[in-house]
Amino acid sequence: MTPKRGQWWRAGRAVGRAVSGAAAAAVSGAALLGACGCAAFWSEVSSRERDMTFVWGRPDPLVVLRDHTDNQRKADALARLQEPLQNGGTKVEQDLYIQILSRAALNEEAGRVEPMSRDPLCRLSAIRVLGEYKDPRVVPILEKAYLDPQPFTPEMNAIIRQQALASLDQTGSKEALPVLIRAARQPSSSPVSSLTERQSIVDEKVAAVRALGKHSHYEAVDTLVHLLETDKDVAVRHCAHESLKSATKRDLPDDPAQWRALLTTGTAPAQPTANPIERVTGWLSRSDGDKK
Repeated sequence: MTPKRGQWWRAGRAVGRAVSGAAAAAVSGAALLGACGCAAFWSEVSSRERDMTFVWGRPDPLVVLRDHTDNQRKADALARLQEPLQNGGTKVEQDLYIQILSRAALNEEAGRVEPMSRDPLCRLSAIRVLGEYKDPRVVPILEKAYLDPQPFTPEMNAIIRQQALASLDQTGSKEALPVLIRAARQPSSSPVSSLTERQSIVDEKVAAVRALGKHSHYEAVDTLVHLLETDKDVAVRHCAHESLKSATKRDLPDDPAQWRALLTTGTAPAQPTANPIERVTGWLSRSDGDKK
């Protein structure tokens, strides 16, 4: 029996709904991947070097570093180089990972070409992950990453230097103290410096001062007191005060003289006791202020 025209029309509508539903499900699934934080999905789909192995998972980082030329993929692979000796790996793997990260984090040496070192994302990723390592070889690498001139834009150079300080702080090593003190004590920018340069110096000093708050060594505390006494930037002085309280476990006001006395004698000067008239006057002043 031949279907009637109305039956063909209804069948066509049913097929159309099925196709539309499948397409909508596909679009919804893709949207769900993005909503769940799968930014890498969209990045990979739109990449010139599209590789479906990156869509549904990430290959071994050593394979990526060996076989791929895309620096964004390499930066992601560097970030996944977890310290072998802290994760059940071998000393051979540890040495290899340190070598790879150091070459990406530092400027190229004469006669040695290192493409990852020329890419700011790869360099930043290597410096960041080195801060998670407990290997004593990491601190000299991070010190060099901070002190050596960076070959990128002023803004990117500033970000890399600040990340080097943050990674030195993350190591928790006392061997990082000299460079942290140097960064905290660096002179303020000159009047002819650009706004970017001035802000970069302040940001570096604040990062170093925060790191010094985790160390109770005399040199660290002396540096913090010095900054509280002399630095012209309010943010640096405030951070120095907070770090002093953290390093010494003492809750003194932001009076440089009291902190200097504590550092010199080991005891803070006693607070002067107000006489009865001063106490009454102070109480009346506070009451008037509350009414206003």
